[in-house]
Amino acid sequence: MPLKPEKNDVLFGRGSVINSHSGNIHLRSLTDGQTQDYLKAKTKAERRQIAFTIYDAIKSLDPPGRFLIEDPLMAAKKDGNPITSKSVWMPVEKDKAVDKILNLMVRQMQGKKADNRGYRQQNAFKGSFMASKSVIDLEISAGREDQILPIMDANHTIMHGTNARSTRAIEMKTEEVGRNLQFTDTKTEGVQNGNDKQFRELEILTEKVNQNLISLDAVLDDKLLASTEPIMLSDMSAKGLDQNLRFVDSKNVGMLNGNPNSVKAFEMSVTQKNGNLQFLDGKVAYLNDANKSNESNMTTSVAFGMSADGIDQNLHSHDTNHFGMNSSNTISGGRHESSARGIGQDSPILIGEHLRLIDAKAKSIGSKELTNREVNHNLQLLDRERMEVQSFEIDRLKSSNFFQLHEIKTDISGGSQTTQNLVQITLREWIEISSPKRNGFVAVEEVPDYIEAALHVALELARCLARSEEFNNDGISLASISAENVQVQVAPKRHAWLPQNIKDYGDGTDDRCRHNIHGVLYLPSTDSTAGCNSSRLFALGVVFLELFSYGTEILSGDVLKSIQKSAASSSMAMMCINIDDSDVPPSGRPRKRSAVDKNDSNYADQMHRLKSLGVHDPICVLLRNLLDCVNGDFCGNEAYKTFADVKLDLEMMIDVPLRFLRNCDAGQSCQIERGDILFGREECIKQLNDAYKRSCSGEFNGVLIRGEAGVGKSKLSTIIEQIARDSNGCFFRGKFDQNHEIKPLSVIGHVFNNICNMIAVDIFSFEDEIKLAKSLESALGSRAWVLAQIVPSLSKLMPLQQLSCVSLQSVDLAESVRYLLSTLLSTITKHFGKPIFIVFDDVQWADAASLQMFTSLLYTKKNVFFAFCCRDGDTSIQAEDPFQVWLQSISVFSLQQIHVTNLDYEGVNNLISHDLCVSPRLTRPLSKIIFNKSLGNPFFVWRLLESLKKNEMIYFSRRESRFAWDIDKISDLEISDDVLSLLIMEMKKLPSDIQMGLKVFSCIGASVNEAVIEILSSHLAINLGSILDDATRKCYMDKVAGTKKYRFVHDRVQQAAYEMIPEEDRRLYHMNFGLSICSHVLNGENDDLFFTSVNQMNQGGPEILADPSQKPVIARLNLNAGAKCIELSDYASAIRYFTNGVAFLGPNHWNDQYDLSIELYDSAADAACNLSDLVLAEDFAKTIIHRAKWTEHKLNAFYVMSKTLRKKSLLRESIHYVLSVLNELGEDTTPIGEETQLIDRIRSIMNSIASFPDETILSFKMAERKQFICCMNLYSELLYLYHLTAETKKLFEVTLTMVQLTMKNGLTVYSPASFANFGLAAVAVGNYELGYRLGSLALKLSQRINAAESASNIMAVVKWFIAWAFEPLQSISESLEIGYNLGNQTGDVYSAIMNKNFSFSAMFLSGKNLVFVRNQTAAFIKELRRRKQEWCVNALAITHSISSALIEGLGVPWSIENEDTISAQGKKRNNKALLLNYRCHQLMKALFFRLDDKIRSTACILDELTLTEAPLRPTFIVAVFFEGLACYRMERKSRDKKWMTRGGTALSFIKTIGQSSPWNFENKMFLLEAEKMYTIGAFQQSKELYEKAILSAKTHKFIHEEALSHELAGFMHLENQMPREAVEYFAEAVSCYTNWGALALANQLDSVANKARGALVTNSLQPNDHNSNFQFS
Repeated sequence: MPLKPEKNDVLFGRGSVINSHSGNIHLRSLTDGQTQDYLKAKTKAERRQIAFTIYDAIKSLDPPGRFLIEDPLMAAKKDGNPITSKSVWMPVEKDKAVDKILNLMVRQMQGKKADNRGYRQQNAFKGSFMASKSVIDLEISAGREDQILPIMDANHTIMHGTNARSTRAIEMKTEEVGRNLQFTDTKTEGVQNGNDKQFRELEILTEKVNQNLISLDAVLDDKLLASTEPIMLSDMSAKGLDQNLRFVDSKNVGMLNGNPNSVKAFEMSVTQKNGNLQFLDGKVAYLNDANKSNESNMTTSVAFGMSADGIDQNLHSHDTNHFGMNSSNTISGGRHESSARGIGQDSPILIGEHLRLIDAKAKSIGSKELTNREVNHNLQLLDRERMEVQSFEIDRLKSSNFFQLHEIKTDISGGSQTTQNLVQITLREWIEISSPKRNGFVAVEEVPDYIEAALHVALELARCLARSEEFNNDGISLASISAENVQVQVAPKRHAWLPQNIKDYGDGTDDRCRHNIHGVLYLPSTDSTAGCNSSRLFALGVVFLELFSYGTEILSGDVLKSIQKSAASSSMAMMCINIDDSDVPPSGRPRKRSAVDKNDSNYADQMHRLKSLGVHDPICVLLRNLLDCVNGDFCGNEAYKTFADVKLDLEMMIDVPLRFLRNCDAGQSCQIERGDILFGREECIKQLNDAYKRSCSGEFNGVLIRGEAGVGKSKLSTIIEQIARDSNGCFFRGKFDQNHEIKPLSVIGHVFNNICNMIAVDIFSFEDEIKLAKSLESALGSRAWVLAQIVPSLSKLMPLQQLSCVSLQSVDLAESVRYLLSTLLSTITKHFGKPIFIVFDDVQWADAASLQMFTSLLYTKKNVFFAFCCRDGDTSIQAEDPFQVWLQSISVFSLQQIHVTNLDYEGVNNLISHDLCVSPRLTRPLSKIIFNKSLGNPFFVWRLLESLKKNEMIYFSRRESRFAWDIDKISDLEISDDVLSLLIMEMKKLPSDIQMGLKVFSCIGASVNEAVIEILSSHLAINLGSILDDATRKCYMDKVAGTKKYRFVHDRVQQAAYEMIPEEDRRLYHMNFGLSICSHVLNGENDDLFFTSVNQMNQGGPEILADPSQKPVIARLNLNAGAKCIELSDYASAIRYFTNGVAFLGPNHWNDQYDLSIELYDSAADAACNLSDLVLAEDFAKTIIHRAKWTEHKLNAFYVMSKTLRKKSLLRESIHYVLSVLNELGEDTTPIGEETQLIDRIRSIMNSIASFPDETILSFKMAERKQFICCMNLYSELLYLYHLTAETKKLFEVTLTMVQLTMKNGLTVYSPASFANFGLAAVAVGNYELGYRLGSLALKLSQRINAAESASNIMAVVKWFIAWAFEPLQSISESLEIGYNLGNQTGDVYSAIMNKNFSFSAMFLSGKNLVFVRNQTAAFIKELRRRKQEWCVNALAITHSISSALIEGLGVPWSIENEDTISAQGKKRNNKALLLNYRCHQLMKALFFRLDDKIRSTACILDELTLTEAPLRPTFIVAVFFEGLACYRMERKSRDKKWMTRGGTALSFIKTIGQSSPWNFENKMFLLEAEKMYTIGAFQQSKELYEKAILSAKTHKFIHEEALSHELAGFMHLENQMPREAVEYFAEAVSCYTNWGALALANQLDSVANKARGALVTNSLQPNDHNSNFQFS
């Protein structure tokens, strides 16, 4: 219910009734009592606490006070009193109430200060006077509640003296202002009838403004009577006030129609005007104060310019910058063009020149009293001349001798750009109120705060002077560079008023002045002496000295004069010295100019005093170098030469304070610290940012950063890390080592381990965790356990414990792991919203397995950004190196290449300046020498600096408190142009123990872990840990964050340390270290140590071993290491270990180490075959076959040889080889003669298997006999070969043998495949049910024994060749997708691609949207071509082609392969299945588009199906269905009975098939029967069958065949003179074709339908019209 205000309530609102409410009066009394506490409060929190105290006091009243506001939505018509009216009041939130209390306290203090203000003393020679301002409280309805603004007219400036004409001008201008406001009143009359309330408020407002002007006139009268000097009024200021009021007038036009918004706009404009007047008033006050020291001026004239544009743009910014004073009281007539200093609207205008123009115009009128018209005419002339001044050209401007007033528009304190309510005070006043000095003592805690603000003030002044120096150096007056003439613009945070007395502004305890600096400028001086450049710099030093000494007198006036006099005499003495150019040292360099030593004695005490005040050493150095400029041309080398140099040094102190503003001493600065800032890399950084932006749109995968050693490629990764932070992404980095001392794929595993750890921590919710785990299980399957061997933290994202028994057998384990890892990344990025950034550094050292992994990972485009850093120009990398091969292979990916080169001279200078913490202007001579030596290589530069530092040519100077250098010694020093030689030279100067440690570490590799250090310390009896710490302190090693590893800072450092070892000793070092580490890891628990030890022994080599008995042990270790590599899918590393193991065998190893030799050669042959190193695989296999003593030891070699021949595409040779080996093993490979005999044997085995329940077969045990397993492997290879050659009969023979062996001897990993293919044979002889049972049994067996090698192949065979008889085609497509994933997971690329191909065919045949099918096939073909796996492209191109034709029409060219190419390749390879598949799709296309000629040549599918002996599949069956439709069509057209016979054969075939699978073939059977009835003239029966076909197709979701049924039914009705029904069928067909995506068919049929509609409308369709329509269609 509505609240009623009580006596203690505080009401929000405006007006006298609200203000006089008892609760509001009580609130004002409470706030008034807290004024002193409020002023003492230093922070916002303290002031807000005071407001909370007042709030609590109101709430504690009896009854409790409330803060109420009127509900604007529920307000009723008021009776004039908001309290007694029917208004609805509602409570206000606490925060809003507290804000009202704070606002009230601020306004109360403003009012008090405004009452106490007065003008400062203006002229000490004439006496002083105070010019008061009138303050009128104006209630602004459009502003915040109860806001009172003081209105001060700053345009009427009071000057000394009397002048009748000027007085009259002021009075006339005031009258004109009054007329403007009366005009405003007149304009508001139209509002009166529209809105009485708003008119009354506007009337009151106007009346108050008029009262303000009356009060102003009274003040002017008083001052005129007291004045003794002429009063001059700037027409610009009067004009500005006039324009302000005209602007207000223009705002009232919208109120004529009674628009409340217009009234509000008027109120706001008046508020704006008052604020402008108030702001100008403040500027007048401070200008007067600035003029008080000008004793020679009897008349001080001030003018301000305001324009109408300024009102529209808030006026404050423009007005603040137009500030100045006249330099002379001499009035000169005429126009002074040379005084122009303004450029454009934003340039300042010289006030003195404008005053002289005004006076000249006044004299031209004569002694007569000025009229209003004459004054206005004078103003117009001045305004026109002002525009002319602004249009002066720059070259004219440069010739001027007048000062330009500089402006700073940017808030240098870091705030937003604003100039509202800016206050301009002198620098000396700013120092006084901001200084941390209190009663003679320095508040230490405030010093850093003050120094920070003072640096900003100094920087802005330096910028101002630097701009003037660049623009017009001679125009800077020497006297202008003083603390009195430097002005600081500040903006109070909480005050809307402009102070007259700086004492009222606050003291140093208030940060308002210290941190709200908006600009710094200098004012012209009456003394126009410019002085020389050095004298101006010295003057700036004096200003800075006062600034940084907190106003303390460091250099008195007498001392300054003494210094200047001493400098002058020294200069004269030096000028008498004869400087002969021939006095040059033999080195060819001029002699170093000596600095005047007196500056040290003059300024040492002062600098010491500054330091005692807390001033930083670099600031003291800056001041000393500025003050040293007093010596002119004979100042020291470090003295400043330009203001730009001063500006640059100050910028660096502010931007990089940790380096350029720190206090240093020799102890702290013993090391040169490398910075993280990149110099001279702006273009590279731009390219990185651009690459990331383009990668977000899918245009790029990442970047490839290339460059020579030491140019800073790795440094750029910090930029990528910054991009990752800026985009809320996650950054990961991996670095490869040259010696491969870590286990294979460990770098990639480390990166992905970190990714999994990050995801596990950052997962958003339990539900997200469950979703991610399910997605990973679906994507990775049972093979996730294989991936977990590389990425152990994968267990944090998904359960893995139940998968520990999974067989690791894979068709290609490396391919499997590559797919699994890329799938892991894709799945993570899909669920993890943040972008992932991965940097791999030094990829030129990456192993082959990692390089291939990169290629797979690059297919992951979404939300992942890759960066690969690699070295160019490394002679150790050969052209055939895997890295070079990888570089060429990734050209297909969108990687932006960034070439990093050496730095230029400026980049080197900036780098040295940053590292030495010395100004760039001082480091230039040193940088030039180092640049010439290093050619700009950043790493070389850094190492050279370190070398010079160690040789004490760069040293820490106590006097300068920074690094210094002996430039002569450095110039004479002979420095190697090779960084490697420099590093070796440095290392040789190190203590012997550190040299020894670096040699040991370099043998281990680029990094070394603490475990290795501990082992080798014990072995060598030295403390390598402490040596490592010393090497780290000397910047040779670094601790790897988050690990127990230490790494060389650069691979060149490792290389240099390794080069220090004599070549003949290196192998001995490696062997000893390897044997020592090996003794600690024989249990194999630590893989890192194990691989390190084996690597070290392999680098030592067998020749270095003195004890021959150790060789077999090392060979066995290599065998174990290779086996571990194979578990990690790194076959390249495995071959390397196996080969090294063979090398450690003795010369008679086939006799002495026979078993070990067999194992090593067998493993090497298998690894080489998997890696497709066919030559090496064949060599190892042949050696085993030749050397092995028993057949059992040759079995794997036989298998490897068969696979090698197949991979060489020697299919026939491979078949013959396998058959010969099987014969040698005692297998009967005699082919079955007649086909009938084969069928009989198939049926016999079928009957035998039928008696075995599935459970019995599933319970068979795994076979253990090696020869049987080898035979099954060879038979599986033969099965694979017959699949490739499409020899179905032989394939069935092999299948029979494998099934019989399985039933007799037990299961092997290839037994499931034999059952799947035998199911295919059962289907071929017509036993669909048994075939489906065997296929299902094969899938179950595959899961039971974890037959990863054959899982994908089994899925393809069962689902595509068998399951069509029982499962819907739609589900078959989904199962084939699973088979595709299984193939990828197990590395069975061939079966994976086969599944994908069959899946696309199933999609097309089941009516999947054609656009989707076309796009997906195109993308997959593109991917296969990038992988160079194009053997299936032709089959995919057939599906893509027919999809494109049905979408766009027959005129679309084949974008993948043309028809002739497919046909030619099929014939060349004798690929009967491909040719038949091609004919099937050609027949479908011919029927859809009614191409009769094409139908005649392709309607022979059944015949070809019989001849090719190809296994039956859905494509062939559907093609037979289309053949039947085509035959019935051709029968109706040609009346040739052979077509009727062929159609009947096709119908019988479909009926037989349809009995097993009604879902897939029922509608096809109905449609064929309907066409048959239509052909023989049984129209009624055909109509019923068409309806059945339509309903069946719709029920079973074959939308394309539903469309075809509608189309054929429409033609039947059209022939039978039923156009209306035909049109309806056509319309349904068009709709179905459109939904399918066959737009070309829809358009074709729609044109036929339109003809039928036309005939229906005109009723002119003749009986024979059908023929024409049919021909057209």
